Amino acid sequence: MSTRDTPQDEIDRAASECREACKDSKIGDLMQHIHHGQWLEILNEPVKNRIAFIISTKQPSERAERLRRLRPFNFGKEWKKAYADLKKAYADQKKADAAREKAAAAREKTFSGSCFAWKKADAAWNKAYAARKKAAVSPTMLKLHAEVCGCPWGPRTDIFGKEK
Repeated sequence: MSTRDTPQDEIDRAASECREACKDSKIGDLMQHIHHGQWLEILNEPVKNRIAFIISTKQPSERAERLRRLRPFNFGKEWKKAYADLKKAYADQKKADAAREKAAAAREKTFSGSCFAWKKADAAWNKAYAARKKAAVSPTMLKLHAEVCGCPWGPRTDIFGKEK
């Protein structure tokens, strides 16, 4: 930010750069820092929605940094295995989500007998969630993050360097 820029000028510039960098992004793409506490996530809505949400609801002091960090993730050959592991962990968690929701619906419908099914589905979801979180902070992924992003995010910190 130059001495003549206002904080709003910095936000506007970061938003413009973010829109340009993300212009070809689509639902299902792997993105960096959709949220400030995670590095890689699969985009599940148009990126323009997330940009608008950041601009309209996040703290003004955080907006420019959030917009600077929100980017598509482009990886080279050496990172494909790490990405495949992460993608599998996301898919496993999604399956576990569906099983847990199905079991919860059955539990609501007839509470007797389905409680065990829900507990089993919930345990599977917790296992899948833990696997996804572990895959996201593997040594390979942390090394890659340092190379391509450079923000203070890590297993215990968000993009602002604050403890999670």
